[in-house]
Amino acid sequence: GSGAITINGATIPRAGYVLQITFTTDATGGNVITFGTNFKATNSGSLTLTGASKYYCVTFVSDGTNLIETGRAGPA
Repeated sequence: GSGAITINGATIPRAGYVLQITFTTDATGGNVITFGTNFKATNSGSLTLTGASKYYCVTFVSDGTNLIETGRAGPA
């Protein structure tokens, strides 16, 4: 349902590791994803998922200390 969540990177993988996260909205949409601890993300560190039944994808690459956002796509 509509809501908000924060994702934190408790353990950061080795440098060069690629993390791709895909989100799907429900029939309502309106979710907000915030990337917290150990994420370096664009757009103030958040992603607003708008529209019903849509797909979003965010890609990060580890530098060994943080997960650095390299791209995002959506809604699809």
